[in-house]
Amino acid sequence: MTGALIFLGLGLLGLCVGSFIATAVLRAFGKENFVLGRSRCDGCGHALGYLDTLPLVIFMRRSGLAACCGGRIDPLHPAGELGGLVVLVAAALPGRVIEGSLLALHGFALLALALIDLKTRRLPNVLVAGCAFVALLLAALRGRESLVIGLAAGALTYLILEGVRRAFASLRGQAGLGGGDVKLIAALALCLGPLTPAVVALSAAL
Repeated sequence: MTGALIFLGLGLLGLCVGSFIATAVLRAFGKENFVLGRSRCDGCGHALGYLDTLPLVIFMRRSGLAACCGGRIDPLHPAGELGGLVVLVAAALPGRVIEGSLLALHGFALLALALIDLKTRRLPNVLVAGCAFVALLLAALRGRESLVIGLAAGALTYLILEGVRRAFASLRGQAGLGGGDVKLIAALALCLGPLTPAVVALSAAL
């Protein structure tokens, strides 16, 4: 019973963190301050109260439409909220505080990158670097051998994918793979290690 309550609490917290990340991405996209200021309607800019920003509840209850103007609520909001829920619950599964905290940080950074990519088709270097740093910490937490394998996997992944990216651009005259994608996959390889090829193949298939 206690375990179920803990996961329920983490799920609710994840929804709130995911909501903040989605709002931050949308505000940054609109060149607004994403820390200060009240939440506003995506359509008309009307200031929203706390009850109007309950994660998922308002979106589902109103069928994705704002109560103030009937405009469409950006689907990035529920996507971020669901993502936050999954990240925090999944991070708690190992049952170890330090590893779980690092996994949560990693997951939230990846969630932010995914939402930014959906909105702008860009992957900010600062967030990719943050993912790489946390990935290194996760690898180091598993031991020296894991860290060495992770560093080798990251370097090899970068060299291979950057080579593919440049070769494609040279042959076709256009980019088939973004530079940010190469850097992000290499950053993930730091903690994925030998699993990197399987994850890349699964991602490509999806």
